[in-house]
Amino acid sequence: MGKQYEIMATKLLKLPAVLTRVAISRSKLYAGVKEGTFPAPVSLGARATLIQASRNPSAKSSAQEGA
Repeated sequence: MGKQYEIMATKLLKLPAVLTRVAISRSKLYAGVKEGTFPAPVSLGARATLIQASRNPSAKSSAQEGA
């Protein structure tokens, strides 16, 4: 009948929660986004930035290895 779409449930975290969870600075996080270590943030407006939680734990281990 029509196309089937795969729906993925994704948990999003606010930026301060991500920074606490991975124990790095905001500038290190954005450097990681640039090099592909962290997922790109999703902007919900001028004051709300969310980051996909599903990739954060793996990024935590790689961030700690580089420290």
